[in-house]
Amino acid sequence: GGTLGAGGTLGGAGGTLGAGGAGGGTIKVYQNVTLDGAMDMVDAATASGTATVTLNETTGAVTVSGTFSGLSGPATLAHIHGLETAPGVGNVGVIVTLVATAATSGTLTGSGTLTPAQVTGMLAGLTYLNIHTALHTAGEIRGNIGP
Repeated sequence: GGTLGAGGTLGGAGGTLGAGGAGGGTIKVYQNVTLDGAMDMVDAATASGTATVTLNETTGAVTVSGTFSGLSGPATLAHIHGLETAPGVGNVGVIVTLVATAATSGTLTGSGTLTPAQVTGMLAGLTYLNIHTALHTAGEIRGNIGP
């Protein structure tokens, strides 16, 4: 499965912007979050995706923008899930509902507001993106966010 490297400069695998923007606060950007079937325990999955997740650590505002392709059928649901007990462990509840193109390929977008505990969890790598299909109702492709 794919992983996201942490740290770096903006434009790298991850970065932090100074105060300002999106209502003030520190902005954490997770670029190139990779979604695949292996992370969702889907054997022989050919689907994949990539997304950028932007988090305002102060306000909890989070946005997602990405693309996906190769699903077994049209995307039915998409979410940010959390908080896991450890990065990449288990299936946990929805914390932000996202919008995925209702097709086998398309875009993944959305935004929401996290609680302070959810912000801390995202920074610790305890959240993930998930795109669901009719064949894989628990999720066909998944990508861990951070740390």
